Amino acid sequence: MLSVLALIGIINVTALAVPWYQKTVIRTKESLLENNLLVLRDAIDRYESDNKNAPKALRDLVRKGYLPSVPIDPITGNDQWRVVMEDA
Repeated sequence: MLSVLALIGIINVTALAVPWYQKTVIRTKESLLENNLLVLRDAIDRYESDNKNAPKALRDLVRKGYLPSVPIDPITGNDQWRVVMEDA
């Protein structure tokens, strides 16, 4: 009987811990994404200031030394960002 109660207690704790952990992981990924976007925006702004036009691709920022590498999107897990150009 005691082992059954202990098992129920563990299941209840797990039921509470898993959603909390998942939310923490999502918040962490969102925070990393926000930081990566700020880094990209800063590099694009510096590139535009120096070259008087926007980079054609994010790899241009790496080739010209504005970034050491294209940051990884923590949501998708890769460095293939979808680039959306502003209207002139």
